[in-house]
Amino acid sequence: MQLASALPALLVAGLVPCAAARQGPSVRATDLTAQVMIVDGVATTTLELTVTNDGARRAEAIWLLPLPPGAVADDFRMTVGGVEMTGDVLDADGARRVYENIVRRRRDPGLLEYVGRGCLRARIFPIPTRGEVRARVAYRHVLPEISGLRRWSLALAAAGIEGRAPESAVLDLTIRSRRPIRTTFSPNTAVHVGQDGEHGVRASFEGPPALLGGRELAVLYGLSEAEFGLDLMSTRVARDGQGTFLMLVAPRRDWSGVPLPGRSIAFVLDTSGSMSGEKMDQAKGALRFFVNSLRPQDRFDVVPFSTEAEPFFRRAVEPTAENRSLALQRIDALTARGGTYVAGALKRSLSIVGQAPERVPVLVFLTDGRPTVGLKDVDRLREAARRWNGSGARIFVFGVGDGVNTHLLDGLAEDSGGARHYVLPGEDIEVKTSDLLTKISHPVLTDLTLEVQGVELSKVAPARLPDLFQGSRLTIVGRYRGSGPAVVRLSGRMRGERREYVYEPTFADGPRPEFDFLPPLWAQRRVALLLDALRLNGDDPELRDEVRRLGTEYRIVTPYTSHLILEEGLRIGGGGGGTYRGVGDTRPSGPGTLGPATPGAPRRGFGGAASPGPVSSAGGPASPGPTRMASPPDLDEIAAALRDAGVLPRDAAPADLRRLAGEVARELRAADRALRGLGREAVGAQAVDDSVYLSRLLEHDAVATGSSDFFLGRGQTERRPLRLSRSILDRFTRRVKDKTFVLRGGAWIDRAVPEDGKERVVVEAYSSEHFQLLVAEPGLAPYFAFSTRLVVLYEGVVYEVRSPADPEPGGER
Repeated sequence: MQLASALPALLVAGLVPCAAARQGPSVRATDLTAQVMIVDGVATTTLELTVTNDGARRAEAIWLLPLPPGAVADDFRMTVGGVEMTGDVLDADGARRVYENIVRRRRDPGLLEYVGRGCLRARIFPIPTRGEVRARVAYRHVLPEISGLRRWSLALAAAGIEGRAPESAVLDLTIRSRRPIRTTFSPNTAVHVGQDGEHGVRASFEGPPALLGGRELAVLYGLSEAEFGLDLMSTRVARDGQGTFLMLVAPRRDWSGVPLPGRSIAFVLDTSGSMSGEKMDQAKGALRFFVNSLRPQDRFDVVPFSTEAEPFFRRAVEPTAENRSLALQRIDALTARGGTYVAGALKRSLSIVGQAPERVPVLVFLTDGRPTVGLKDVDRLREAARRWNGSGARIFVFGVGDGVNTHLLDGLAEDSGGARHYVLPGEDIEVKTSDLLTKISHPVLTDLTLEVQGVELSKVAPARLPDLFQGSRLTIVGRYRGSGPAVVRLSGRMRGERREYVYEPTFADGPRPEFDFLPPLWAQRRVALLLDALRLNGDDPELRDEVRRLGTEYRIVTPYTSHLILEEGLRIGGGGGGTYRGVGDTRPSGPGTLGPATPGAPRRGFGGAASPGPVSSAGGPASPGPTRMASPPDLDEIAAALRDAGVLPRDAAPADLRRLAGEVARELRAADRALRGLGREAVGAQAVDDSVYLSRLLEHDAVATGSSDFFLGRGQTERRPLRLSRSILDRFTRRVKDKTFVLRGGAWIDRAVPEDGKERVVVEAYSSEHFQLLVAEPGLAPYFAFSTRLVVLYEGVVYEVRSPADPEPGGER
């Protein structure tokens, strides 16, 4: 069947929306499966979409697929229900006309993100009554190379029916290359990427598109023949003159024929009484794996400890057949009893691994408790361990259960350049320790240092570079001043000798849209590093202030930021009676009201996620609340509170305030779903939904606290006016690409906009000028796609987008 013969001529010409194909609200894109094969830089992507028709009549729909930037699809094939169909490959201009029509009709700017790209368009027909159909599309394109990395991507947020996201997605991606693949990376933390030998990569993802945080599904990889490949991604925003970089360093995977350094390794095992039973059985299994995985060039000992440390050999011995057999016999005889002499175990084991300076010293320290014998003070223990560790041994700690002193274990790992791991109740000790021992089995470069000339680096994470093992990768993020070609020197010890590797990457001198994920990635790593320092080393006002600043700017929830953490527990729906305890409480039964859910029934939060427990505040556990309860605020009251705080316009009429409050609720809710990985919207009337959502952003019957952390107020016996906390004002911020927007007076204001009254270019959303501006300045697309009420500084010009003069009632975002 030809598409041209099935659709009106105007639709094919791109002059009317694709939705002229009679797609109704009963048609949903439920599942999308992406099968991707990349061979030497050429990607063949096969997508299968399941479309469900909940209606009582046959239906048809239009499937839109925005192409990656710069991609030209080749070999586009499509089948619907097993029957081959014809679709369109639209160039950037044709795609733009389709996007504009949908955006105008839906009053949803989201598709503006993809202006400037081509797209694939296919008609799915017929979709049976209360049934489903599977459509398959295959296309091929050459992957673009960016800073030496090849990038595959899929705009999953728009890869469904008429440019909407499917409800769930699955990715199975394979890369094959004749040249060695040195580094692999995905900006999406929900994507698992693993290397398959020197010449292959496998990546996978499964879940709702919201898990991607609003970003495109993407996988990058770099090729290199060198022993250690280095790839650099960087972007710089003119606002503060600093750039953000991500550096990936990975050793080659095949070191056959190259003698790697041996290890002097001790497995230090807590055998105190609390380890009895299953924990001891699993620990013995881990020890057996350790002994059997040793290489001829290694030296080892096993140091069980309880009330005292009792090494098997009292020195690091060769892994001969005799020594292995003896170690396995002693492992079988281990029993759990006595106290926990941590200091004695550390002193003896560090002395043992330091006896072979030509080898890499390693300690694996496993305990399920706290020091109960000898030295117990955490700071003094860390200080003593640093003194005893003259060989510079890496200490890899395993804390089993929740009875351990994490400050001690984390400090030991941090001080030595090792790593920390925890085995939670119900997890298998043997599996987790075996994974670590496999990972650290082949050290290739130790005692790493990194020097960069040509640019100035700052606030780099990690602050101390870990050792590189075969099959591992070093990820370094940070900020930089300057730009252009630079010289990077990576040095370390290999087989006792100092080796240096020199690279000449280029640091970007301006924004790189492909790497817009770098600033928030750096901020997350930086905040994690600062929080760790505060936790382990005590309070520091400067570090705390930096955590608060980064948390607010990049919307990172931390103990020091006052972002409202949305509690699960609201349920949308009715039936029965109930009372309301204030913001954060669940809904009472009955139309348009709030109150407790049915006792024992699972609550549902925004996105439909079940919440088994009672509602609690950010400041403490759930409270049953007082007997006399306050009634919930309605949308008018919420809108007025937002107006009084300056979030909404002060001169707006009540009807306009209600409309703006609803728009704000939808925008924030959409961003929160992306931020927190929630699924579909909660059911219920839109007005009630808006009221419930916004009421949770307000402190109703606010309780003053001595900190800036958000605190949900308890109900009172009488109704008080709504008040906004500092947390609410912080809440109305959004990060879009490289910019932070603050909601003020009903519009999202770019923080970079000067306060000197600079002249603005004003356009009305969805007008011809609006779209013409996007064609002339495609870099504005991500910001214009965010909202129809914003002010943004771009390339030295301030642009203001105003809402349409006559918004369609009941329009849905």
